[in-house]
Amino acid sequence: MCGFTGFFNPHPHLCDAEIVSIARSMSQSIYNRGPDSCGLWTSAKDGLAFAHQRLSILDPSPAGAQPMASSTNSILVFNGEIYNHFQLRQKVSYSCWTGTSDTETLLTCFEALGVVETLKICNGMFAFAFYDSRTRKLFLGRDRYGEKPLYYGWQGEGFKKTFLFGSDLSALRKHPSFTAEIDPSSVHSFMGSGVVGGSNSIYKNIYKLLPGHLLTFDLSQQTPLITPWFSFHSLLEQSHSDPFVGSLEQATRSLHDLLLTVVRDLMISDVPIGAFLSGGIDSSTIVALMTSCMPSRVKTFSIGFDNLSYDESSHAKAVAKHLGTDHHELNITNSLAQKILPDLPAIYSEPFADSSQIPTIFVSKLASERVKVVLSGDAGDELFCGYTRYLYISQFWRYIQRLPISARRILYTAMSNTVPLLRSHNIITANYARKLHKAAAVLTTESLDNAYFMLTNHLSHHEHLVLATSAIQPSIASPCYSHNGLSAAESLMALDTLNYLPDDILVKVDRASMHFGLEARVPFLDRRIVEFAWRLPLNYKLESGITKSILRRVLYQYVPKYLVNRPKMGFGVPLASWLRGPLRDWAESLINESTLTSEGFLNSSLVRKYWEQHLSGHDNRQYLLWNILMFQSWLHHWH
Repeated sequence: MCGFTGFFNPHPHLCDAEIVSIARSMSQSIYNRGPDSCGLWTSAKDGLAFAHQRLSILDPSPAGAQPMASSTNSILVFNGEIYNHFQLRQKVSYSCWTGTSDTETLLTCFEALGVVETLKICNGMFAFAFYDSRTRKLFLGRDRYGEKPLYYGWQGEGFKKTFLFGSDLSALRKHPSFTAEIDPSSVHSFMGSGVVGGSNSIYKNIYKLLPGHLLTFDLSQQTPLITPWFSFHSLLEQSHSDPFVGSLEQATRSLHDLLLTVVRDLMISDVPIGAFLSGGIDSSTIVALMTSCMPSRVKTFSIGFDNLSYDESSHAKAVAKHLGTDHHELNITNSLAQKILPDLPAIYSEPFADSSQIPTIFVSKLASERVKVVLSGDAGDELFCGYTRYLYISQFWRYIQRLPISARRILYTAMSNTVPLLRSHNIITANYARKLHKAAAVLTTESLDNAYFMLTNHLSHHEHLVLATSAIQPSIASPCYSHNGLSAAESLMALDTLNYLPDDILVKVDRASMHFGLEARVPFLDRRIVEFAWRLPLNYKLESGITKSILRRVLYQYVPKYLVNRPKMGFGVPLASWLRGPLRDWAESLINESTLTSEGFLNSSLVRKYWEQHLSGHDNRQYLLWNILMFQSWLHHWH
């Protein structure tokens, strides 16, 4: 687990010392991602530079240092872990291994088997930059589900025009050709979703490589070619054509054995390892399996709150006690939350507004004081139907599909006219009125994808919050899944796997953990688990309205039902009350009217309207306001 960056200038005009200086500056900006050591490789002749910050997990000796050169002088920088790298070594006829790192395995396999063929047999989380000196081609690649980040793009003009790449935007900003021009369309989509999603970044001409994709850059032709090396759509089709045919009991045994194998594989480390534990189904399952594999007590970490409505620490503590873990807990007070706010823009580098980023940062800091690797329960919801919205949206979708589109349009018009009247007479709350407006808008769409977008977006189509942009349009990374034979609930799970998971959940965990030099591994995203989960019938996951049914059955072998059977809380914070109380002055400093007007990105009158409605208790716009505040905080920090 590390961080890397680099650049290519097609018109070499810098001397070696200048290239080294720029590369070192870029690398130092991502020091937290790899505080153990720094490595550089530069070629003034080629106008090419690689820089790497190392977090030593496997083979911490110099044999695992990066950038790593092969016998043919090809170069690799790599961020992540290849869990099956010792098996990969058996696929190449090579006997001169100098160490035991997965970086050496990857570099050797790239040269012996080819980049694409190697990636297809890799199991892990990764992003990398590989320069093949034999063909003068640069390869940038990213893992199947987007666990590790990778940005790229052209910046500058004329002889200063440079192709930049790296794990974090903060590294790219350090290059003298970086223009830092903010993209209004990215600001617009961010306001609705709280993330800069898909292949875009917050900056013009800087992009994120999508999960499962490979960028090939011929240095002589200088035109990047992006192709998928992994297709989630193909996985869905294969799963549909080869479903699991055993009973629920057989499936439970198979899932248990597979999870146990995966957890054991992901616990391989040359440094101390632990786990995040919320006390929910997903994290409790991972910790339970770890306790059966680990001879010593598993170190577990959780976060608590003064506000009991958001506090799961007692549940985590009860599970930890039952499993006999070495448990560590931190309580987040209002004052602690306030202290972390100035650090958020630096930690996340581009605007990010999932408020559960705050507890994630604190639990990462807590864990980093005792271990260098943690296992996380993320992705269990997306694989095993854990979110209640899958049930509600799919039921709503099935209901409205029974109506002809003409009838739905009439109903939409009636609702659009009635909701304002009900609100004006205080028959319904502003919050409920907004939900009804969302539901009414869904009536007019014929696509489940668009319904998903509308219902999960914090801005409606008529709210023009960002200046000089049109209304938000769906920008999700996937088409409708009806052709894959999926149910509505499965389609929503697939949409989340391609959107919410890589754009929100995995970004949140990666940036928070890496800020403290902590590696977070996600067992549920092991390719073996993903492939098995999608072969299971939906009623093994959603059984009589009970979410994650099969995963619960695995967990009940280790933990009594009463310890984990409760409504899902998520990993949130009491944001609405914080904004009205301890965070009010901080928020006011970011969204006063004169500041918003001078910056020219957001409609100041609309922002102030949302803010005043929230403060008065007239409406609860906590999520949209958090999006606005996170953008403003980021803007003030970086620009």
